[in-house]
Amino acid sequence: MWFKNLQLHRLPAPWSVTAEQMEKWLAPPAFAPGNSVEMQSHGWASPRDNDSLVYALNGQMLLTFRAEKKLLPASVVAQVTKARAAELEEQQGFKPGRKQMRELK
Repeated sequence: MWFKNLQLHRLPAPWSVTAEQMEKWLAPPAFAPGNSVEMQSHGWASPRDNDSLVYALNGQMLLTFRAEKKLLPASVVAQVTKARAAELEEQQGFKPGRKQMRELK
């Protein structure tokens, strides 16, 4: 497994939190992909492909914090696509079809 941004934290010796307790704490702010309105979303994600938010092995816990940012809002992409479609319509003399609109977008 390769990590893009890895941060290691050593917790104090009397740390008595179990993986199950940690899972309960991380469940409310779990990651959910953003919709078309949100510019960014973040939360705790599963470090493996099972739905568990904590992977524990030999007293070590692996947690994954995930963030997602959109480069452009959907409204801006739609606006630019409409403008390009209008230019293309002037050149061709007819509206672009569905396939051409997908290519423009």
